[in-house]
Amino acid sequence: MKNMLTPPEGYENAFKALENMYNSYITFTNIVLDCNGSLESFSNDFGEADEDLIQKYHSAELYVK
Repeated sequence: MKNMLTPPEGYENAFKALENMYNSYITFTNIVLDCNGSLESFSNDFGEADEDLIQKYHSAELYVK
């Protein structure tokens, strides 16, 4: 992602969608790598992050297919 700080002209919306998905991916992986709290709170956080990542993936998918 850091190599894509300046998207090509006309691809700004695609870049923004991919950036949003990447941020959700980082949040998702951090939940798994840094487990805190109870099993119930982990499960809730995991489910929310999973749903958010899937939503952002589908938004970004429109630009890369």
